Amino acid sequence: MGIRGAFTTLRKGFDKIDPLKLCPQKIGIDMFSLVYTHRANLEDLINLIKSWSSHGHIIQCIWDGTAPKEKKEIIEQRRDVRDSAIDNKNDLEEYLKNFGSELNESDIKHLNTAISSLSWQGWHLSGSLKKEIKASLGEHIEHVYAPGEADDLLITMTMNGEIDIIVSLDSDILGLGAPKIWRLLRIRNEWLIEEISVEKICTMWNISLSTLQDACFLAGWDRCHLDGTNFMAFDSALSRIKHYENLGMVVQKFIPDGKIDPESYERLRVIKKESKLQWVKIMKARLP
Repeated sequence: MGIRGAFTTLRKGFDKIDPLKLCPQKIGIDMFSLVYTHRANLEDLINLIKSWSSHGHIIQCIWDGTAPKEKKEIIEQRRDVRDSAIDNKNDLEEYLKNFGSELNESDIKHLNTAISSLSWQGWHLSGSLKKEIKASLGEHIEHVYAPGEADDLLITMTMNGEIDIIVSLDSDILGLGAPKIWRLLRIRNEWLIEEISVEKICTMWNISLSTLQDACFLAGWDRCHLDGTNFMAFDSALSRIKHYENLGMVVQKFIPDGKIDPESYERLRVIKKESKLQWVKIMKARLP
């Protein structure tokens, strides 16, 4: 999901925060992003979100609706991988059931490890699990189903002043220009929250939001990217677009066989235009 390598390259500009030590904020959560990543610690995740609500933060959990046209191919690829993993898992379970008595301890251990790995790959968020999560979070937390992807609605809600913070692990939200993001990590059985300010990131790297978005494009962004598989590492993309200040020149010089698909390039242009208008709106709101 998102833009490969973006968070890793930019991470030195992130701040570690504790939501329980902050004044109450209006928080919008990209639920699939968090539930999918932290599915092995789902109960702890639910308790963490509830603790934010108890502290006074206003929580809105945003769930994905229909994926945009440009991401359907990628989603289909992910579904194929998931379905293949489930099929392979079922085959291994059947094999273990039928021939387990003929296998030694080491073989059984390897099979169980493979089954566990395939179960992880084949996981999907069912409707019944969504209902369980909503019930566990309680009546004080609002749930909203986006007409499209959750991150699009979250961006709109941010620009309209409905939320202050977006909680997500999807770097799409960074490329879309969300002013403030909380990135929720699980390290050594402890929660770590990183606060990302896009304005601070741009200042640290001495770039504009448009330059950041061009780097996202070159690095392989789900929403808009070079035709084919000619992607750059994000750190290289950022360095090159910052130096040459021209997307076409970077493609011509470093990816001579790369082609910019007109539709993809138009999506990038629209994203940049919309985020610029949104940031102008934010800056005006700051004026006395």
